[in-house]
Amino acid sequence: MSIVISVFCFLIFFAAATYLFRFLPWTKQDWKALPTKDEYIALHGCQEEATCFKCGSTHVFDFGGLNPGMTNRKVMCTKCKTALWRETF
Repeated sequence: MSIVISVFCFLIFFAAATYLFRFLPWTKQDWKALPTKDEYIALHGCQEEATCFKCGSTHVFDFGGLNPGMTNRKVMCTKCKTALWRETF
């Protein structure tokens, strides 16, 4: 019986933590502060391919935070891990 209660408590805690990290406003503030890709290219004067403004690398990856299935994604430099722009899928 105590194992059932422990598992139930863990599931409640996990659900609450997931809700806090996914839906509360402070988790989206840094995403909204990033420019879109078009704004980033105009701001940093990239020609054909967007490059990192910090290290000049052209290799990027998109990051969805705690949930890889999230539609609000940050595009980051693979070399220096700088957040470059935001995208919505």
